[in-house]
Amino acid sequence: MSNDQPVTPTTSTASSRASAKAAHASFTGSQKVKKLVVAATAIGLTAAGVAAPVKPQPAFPEWLIDTGINCDMTGASLKKPLTDLDKQKNPLKNRYEVPERADIDPKVAIDDFLNPDIKVSAFPSTVMNEEKAASLTGYIVKIEDGGSETCNCQTITKTYFDTHIYLSKTDPSNRPPVPKGQHDTTFDMIVEVTPRMRQIMKPNSTEWNTNELKKAFPRGTKVNVTGWQFYDREHEPASYNIKHVLTDWRFTCWELHPVTAIDKMQ
Repeated sequence: MSNDQPVTPTTSTASSRASAKAAHASFTGSQKVKKLVVAATAIGLTAAGVAAPVKPQPAFPEWLIDTGINCDMTGASLKKPLTDLDKQKNPLKNRYEVPERADIDPKVAIDDFLNPDIKVSAFPSTVMNEEKAASLTGYIVKIEDGGSETCNCQTITKTYFDTHIYLSKTDPSNRPPVPKGQHDTTFDMIVEVTPRMRQIMKPNSTEWNTNELKKAFPRGTKVNVTGWQFYDREHEPASYNIKHVLTDWRFTCWELHPVTAIDKMQ
């Protein structure tokens, strides 16, 4: 992993961890208070012969509150039932804990994600581990909205979309244009900012929204990104290190998802 040090970081790992813990504690505390108030009110009303109040809405971050959608960690599909893979993977995509130092595997670097010698053996991996986080140094290739996904209950509100960030080992600024029908990101990896992490790390701010991230981290920006390791198996048909087809739009199914810190580098 690179020994470069971040400068003017958007979010330091230490402050990210502290912020996430404080946010989680705040939400947990507010839930407990709500339950006590509702319980006390119910006892009083029952004694007076009045029906008990309706249960309060579940609280973020266990639930992602969108207009008309109470979306839990497992997500939902509006068109058909969730698959077994959705039920297994969506709670990992929706993690909201910031990794401690012991959670970050210092041996894992961007080379492990983008190594051309790692081919069909991409999963299972003897290097990567979904129970561990990683901190990678690379270059921004492209940033875009992830769109409507089952992990976010297929919301159509962009505020609740994941943000997909494509990372390269080398500066993509001077890449030649790719032939028609191919993708500029075939040999790049993806890291994702999720709506839960966006709300926890940047409360009452648009700083981690897709458009603001595009402005802050234009193509060619060198960054250090920290997040949880995740294997998005549903994208195996589009991953170059499995199919070796130049029309694939990503190199590997291995991601950092969710991102918990992104810092500019020199």
